[in-house]
Amino acid sequence: MNLKTLRLPNFLSFLFVFYMSLVAIHVAAQSRCGTMSVLSNQMNIDPSLKIRFEGQDIQLQRIINQRKTSGNTLRATGTVTIPVVFHIVLQQPNRVSDAQVMAQLDTINRDYAGLNKQDTRIIDAFKNVFGQSGIQFCLAQRTPDNKPTTGIVRYTTSQTSFPFREGAATDILKHANTGGADAWDTDRYLNIWICDISGDVLGYATFPNIGQKSEQGVVVDFNSIPGGSSTNFNHGKTLTHELGHFFNLYHIWGDDFGACTGTDYIDDTPNQGNSTNTIRTGVVIDNCSPTAPGIMYQNFMDYTPDASLLMFTQQQVARMEASLTSLRMSLTTSDACLPVNVYKNDVGLKAINNPSQRICEPEFTPQVVLENRGKETLTNLTITARLDSAF
Repeated sequence: MNLKTLRLPNFLSFLFVFYMSLVAIHVAAQSRCGTMSVLSNQMNIDPSLKIRFEGQDIQLQRIINQRKTSGNTLRATGTVTIPVVFHIVLQQPNRVSDAQVMAQLDTINRDYAGLNKQDTRIIDAFKNVFGQSGIQFCLAQRTPDNKPTTGIVRYTTSQTSFPFREGAATDILKHANTGGADAWDTDRYLNIWICDISGDVLGYATFPNIGQKSEQGVVVDFNSIPGGSSTNFNHGKTLTHELGHFFNLYHIWGDDFGACTGTDYIDDTPNQGNSTNTIRTGVVIDNCSPTAPGIMYQNFMDYTPDASLLMFTQQQVARMEASLTSLRMSLTTSDACLPVNVYKNDVGLKAINNPSQRICEPEFTPQVVLENRGKETLTNLTITARLDSAF
């Protein structure tokens, strides 16, 4: 839904401010996703973000237009795989199993590859704009300091739940010193936090270059992942939706709540009055699209229950891919999907506890902490020490 007047530069600033004002006014109506209210409040805290965001969006649209003209997509040069680390932060982190995380990973890989293309439920008129991206996701195989990992990290927290704080400058979930978990290097990893979000929000994400670098990533409620207890919203589509925001997509109805003047900056999505909150079938019309084929309630950027969410469009894919290659490029060159070469026997020095600093005593008892980095269990080792400048 890309209103033609929004292409005129003279109207861009006015409409953007109007758009964000509508988001702030109607934030209470949003229940599934908190991303747009986070963005709105960040801009209220720092008005300069609006100017930067507008400029970033103009630059992105130019890239998209060039891609449209040339026909280039990520598919033309192969799949781009992004390393993911799942931070599970709960009082009982084992409540989320590895099998659930793998099912969630499979879900987003299917959705972004567009494997639902042949689904007979897709409305015929929308089949010709069905999008398939070259974006895929893998569990990280190495930590930031190049140690082996499964890409699934569990943290036991004293927090019963994490409040969704719309106007907060920092997100306590994303910091260890406030009971959460620190992000891994956000240039190398897509950080996904799974936790208990208090209230009715199921997830939220950061737009590129907005907010603190250490907080870039996606948050989802643990009940929204496959096998969770959120009725109608436990097939893992919340993460699919929030990743759309992470790659610069807006809600399909443009967050104007029935005014028909908002936009998602996408040409091949129909105008839509509001979010869809129930399971729908067949052609559905509303005040903004009063004739067939109606609204695209099967789009991942709607609020439709998970079972009915089936597609991105081709232009949504173009926007996500352009955003990835221009605003989140470092994720495409990360080596975090590559496993660490682990030797059979390998030990390293993790810490020196004594002496804690340089000393001049003739005798001391050294205390060190060693770390087994090899495949085999250590049974014995030899430590050789040498005095610097000794004769």
